Order: sequence, then structure tokens, then C-alpha cells
Amino acid sequence: MIELRGVTLTYPNGTRALDDIDLEIGKADFVFLVGHSGTGKSSLLKLLYREAIPDAGEVMVDGIRVDKLRRGKVAALRRNIGVVFQDFKLLSNKTVWENVAFALQVTERSSTTPKSCSATSRPETSIPRIRPRSSSCCSASTSRARPSWSPPTIKRSSTGCAGASSGSKTGASCTTTSEAIIFVDWGKVQFFLGEVFANFTRNAAMQFTAIGTVAVTIVMLGTFLYVRETLTTFGQGILKQIEIAVYLDDNVTDAQAKSLATAMATDDRITSAHYVPRAEGLRAMRERLGRDFDTSLLTANPLPNAYRVAVLNVDYVPAVAASIAKLKGVAKVDYAADTVTKLLKAADVLGRVGLAMIGLLVLTAAIIIANTIRLTVFARRREIAIMQLVGATNMYIRMPFIAEGIVAGVAGALVAIGVLAIAQIQIVPKITAALQFVPFGVNELQLAGELLAVGAAVGLISSWFSVGRYLRA
Repeated sequence: MIELRGVTLTYPNGTRALDDIDLEIGKADFVFLVGHSGTGKSSLLKLLYREAIPDAGEVMVDGIRVDKLRRGKVAALRRNIGVVFQDFKLLSNKTVWENVAFALQVTERSSTTPKSCSATSRPETSIPRIRPRSSSCCSASTSRARPSWSPPTIKRSSTGCAGASSGSKTGASCTTTSEAIIFVDWGKVQFFLGEVFANFTRNAAMQFTAIGTVAVTIVMLGTFLYVRETLTTFGQGILKQIEIAVYLDDNVTDAQAKSLATAMATDDRITSAHYVPRAEGLRAMRERLGRDFDTSLLTANPLPNAYRVAVLNVDYVPAVAASIAKLKGVAKVDYAADTVTKLLKAADVLGRVGLAMIGLLVLTAAIIIANTIRLTVFARRREIAIMQLVGATNMYIRMPFIAEGIVAGVAGALVAIGVLAIAQIQIVPKITAALQFVPFGVNELQLAGELLAVGAAVGLISSWFSVGRYLRA
């Protein structure tokens, strides 16, 4: 059942609690471990439920090598060991009933326990906390010796503990019914929501500060995304209007010029090629310039025949222009190379700066939420330690804090979306009237969904990592 072989345990301060200990306790044995204070009684018990790890030797409990047990398996081990701790591990802010129920709730079990008990009976409160868990092993550590004149007594709760250690099964074992499952599930939901609410009320001022700061960050992020999307749409509109002007030699006839369309049609990157005869080009120039263009002194049309070529993607413009320039009869190709190059570089820089700004704002929000969660975890560090000792899994401990982080992130995002919605109604129309050439076509619902997703993701990730350091078994 329990076996220790050559176990040595030394604490970080250099104190050697156990030195080459051999011990074997069989099934159904009821053992008292006695000795003066400081002889290692509690240290030995800590090895059994892996609160301490030996420097050397082997620790076996019910066929499990405890000293080599992986961290993820510790919770399952502790659920099968009933322990009455020397300091009882009770929470002063909870009643007797709540302390008993607490161990059952965090280990996802149900039990019917008394709602009242003597406030001075702390050992009696610790014992029933382990009774309904069907433990295969039970241990108790205490430094309070019974007076020599006190008669030996075995209380009912102590008998239950002995029965658990002997592995006996009684007819009182509860059977699972569909009604009980529904009750247990609802109890888990109540406990989970209660933990989340307790976390919020414990540091309410800090929570509101975090939500407000996250809201400001999300407002900045939403404004930046809105402006970035508008500028991207505006820039793409300008880039789509860029065409390649292909000027032909003066000796090229209309028939020869039109034949070039066949050659350009073989290029998949070209979407259209519009032929502009010199006469049509002169007429278009007169209409565009009006009175500022006097053609009375012209003896001949100075304009060449030309093509206006549109491409599938603005990135293809330089390559397509170089390809067309090689065709026979082409005198010159012009596509405002400097302008296109500058616009492409500006779009690339805008994208990179946008990603950097988004990353910086998201990191700021994550740090704020993580610090808030860390304060809550620090305030509840004793409670978390008790959860671990009675067998709660790390994920079960994490979940209320993760939910707290998600709620904080989503709440901040909702506040930010409200502020941005007011700005959309009050400010954007005025800007649109002043800058009519700029298209303001941002998808508000998509932007709101993105901000909510960012808020939830930031809350989840920051709370996950902020809790992790306190969950090392």
C-alpha cells in the first residue's frame, strides 16, 4: 500500500528532515507515526501526497511511484488520499459548511454535509471534508497531543477515516442517477460563476481600471484599423486607375496599330487594351483642357497613335510595360514609374506600421489584464494552494481566472465599440463632407467582431500565463 525505500529529504535551507528512511505499510493497516517536534513526521506525510519530493529514494503509494509522478497526474493522486493537515488548511472567510463543500466542489464531487457545526471544532471540520471522497489512503498530521488523563476515544468521524484507510466499502455508497447528474452539473455552474464573481468583487477598483484601460486601448486600435482600412481602400482605388500609355511610331498605320491588340491579348496579366487614334487623342485633349489649349496654330496633329492598357494587378505594371516595349512598332511606354513605385512603397510601409501598432496596442492591453489577474491570484494564493492539495486539477483552478480575463477583455471591447459607434454617427459624416474624394466604406459589423475577438483573445492569453506560475505542484 505505502512503501518508502532509502528516502532522504533535505529542505532548501539545508535542514535534513529524513535520512535514508525505509517504511512499509500494508493494506488495512492503521498506523500511528509518533515522535518529537521536528523529527520529520509531517515531512514524511508530505511525500505521500507529493507536496515534497525526496532527494533520493523511492516513494510508492498504492502501486504508484509518487516521486516520479508527472505534474499532470498529481491531482488524481491527491483525490485518492484523504489528508487532515496539521494547520487544517481551512479558509477563515468561509463557514464550516462552505469549507467542507469547498473541497468537494473543486474536486468536482457532490456530497450532503451539515450546514452548521461548532466553530471551535477545526479538526472535526477537516475530517468530514475527506470522508465522501472514497479515499484509499488517509493520513493526519497534528502537533496537539492529547492530555495523559484524557481517555482514548474514537469519534464517529475518526472511525470513518479509519474505514477509508482500510479500503472497506459499505452499503452507504451513493448511486448515480440522472437527477443527481443534473444537480451536480448545476452545482458546478454555480460554483464556477461564483468564483468568477468573487474574483471581480475582490478587486473591483482594479477591475474597473483594467476594463477602462482596455477600452481606451481598443478604441485606439479600432480607430487605427478604421483609418488604415480607409487609406487602404483609397490607395487601392488610386492604384486601380493607373494605366500603361503605349505610344506608337509615327509610321505605324491604323491597321498595324490594331494588330498589336492581338499580341497584347495573349498576356494574361492585361485586362484591357483600348486603342486611341491620334485624332481621338487630340479631341480628348481639347475637351479636357478647354480654352487653355489653343489649336489654331497647329498645322498637323502632333499626337501619336496610342494604347491605354490596364493590368490585373498594379504590381504587374513594371513587368507588363517592359514586355510591351519590346513589341514592333512601339515607340515609348509610360506608366508614371516614379508615382507607382512610391505608392507601392507607401502601401507596404503602411501595412508594416499597421501591424507594429496593432501588436503594440494588443501587448499593452494584455499586460494590463495580466497584472489585474495576477493581483487577484496573489490575493487568493492560500485558497489556490488548498485547491491543489485536495486534488483540484490545474485546468479547474485556471478556468475562473481565464473567464475573468475574457470578461474583462470583452467588457473593454464593448465599451470601445460603443465609443466608436458614437464617433461613427457624430464625427465621420463631417469628415466625409470635407473629404468627398476619400471613400469611407468600412464594414462596421466586421470591425466590431474583430475588436470583440481581440478583447477576448487578449484576456484569455494574458490570464492563462498570469495564473500559470502559481500552479506548480
